[in-house]
Amino acid sequence: MTQREKDWVIKIQLLQLHTDNPYVDDYYYTTWKLRQAVRDRERKQSLGLQPEGGDTEPQLLLPQLAKNDSKAYKPVQFEGSLGRLTSSSVHNPRKILDISLDRPDDSEDPKARMGRRFKLLLLDVEKCFDLMLEVDDVEKKALALPDDSRTELFQTRASIISELFGRLSVYGSGQPEPFQLLSSLRKGIKVVARTLPLLDRGQLCVLLGDVFVHMEPFMVKDGEEQAQLYTSIRRVLASASLEMLIYLTSSLDKLYLDSILTKKLGSSCMWALISRGENIYKAVSPVDMEIEHHNAWLNFVQSVADSLREICVDSLSLPLPGSLLVEEHMSRLLDKKSLAGIEEHIEKIQPSRS
Repeated sequence: MTQREKDWVIKIQLLQLHTDNPYVDDYYYTTWKLRQAVRDRERKQSLGLQPEGGDTEPQLLLPQLAKNDSKAYKPVQFEGSLGRLTSSSVHNPRKILDISLDRPDDSEDPKARMGRRFKLLLLDVEKCFDLMLEVDDVEKKALALPDDSRTELFQTRASIISELFGRLSVYGSGQPEPFQLLSSLRKGIKVVARTLPLLDRGQLCVLLGDVFVHMEPFMVKDGEEQAQLYTSIRRVLASASLEMLIYLTSSLDKLYLDSILTKKLGSSCMWALISRGENIYKAVSPVDMEIEHHNAWLNFVQSVADSLREICVDSLSLPLPGSLLVEEHMSRLLDKKSLAGIEEHIEKIQPSRS
């Protein structure tokens, strides 16, 4: 082999070692190299030599990610000619079919219109997952930087999450049909579940409020996706304030409560709300709460008790596994007469606490 061929083979093998997240992909080698650089620096200082880089501590330099060229391709045009030549290549093939989905047509068949909307939904869900991957990449890259150098990455992460929230908030625009489409996809439920823990307080109130208002289409099936959604909801409710709980429950009327208490996902989320309320009341005395918040929450708990009283015990759905404080909170806020009519219901929901 010639030297050029040897260099070519070595270059190919070295490319396999390229990584954008060295602390995650090759932690031990990266740490060993940094420690070796520190020892070499200390050895040179002990000999009275000036180390490379001056007095600054050795830092890990990350390679820059390749930038995608997003310029739209424009075929060559010749002015003054009768026609326009169409040039094509491997990177810019000739356009043969028009598969765009944004062409309005008033005479379009309803089934065709629904199919077009479903295709748009698929594209939106895939784009949401792409944004989640970008968030993961930013977080991994931040792990390889010192704390004082992560500000720009945190801003990038926040902007990506805002775009992700904007795409999902469109489906909660006050109409149940968009959420029915979103919940009809397993990936649609997963994308909502994975997005909730990423949002800030304001975004979380909006999206989680939409989920509670339009929860019925999410409760059609009981599967792994519903359990994942419930886990995310429990996780974000663990730090929710009483004001946020009131906001989430403000649009739940009695007929809606009767429906969701007989479904596993709805029942699980409802008892998670009640249990979070008990944790708040344990930490803060009702005397120290705002009277409007206390009265609003008391009215909601009373409406849940009224719905329970009218539901057959056999029709009541068991919640998903989790620590519940339903009995404690009901006993705290309701009188004995209200509790007497729902004892069997609470026994079914929380048998270990009876």
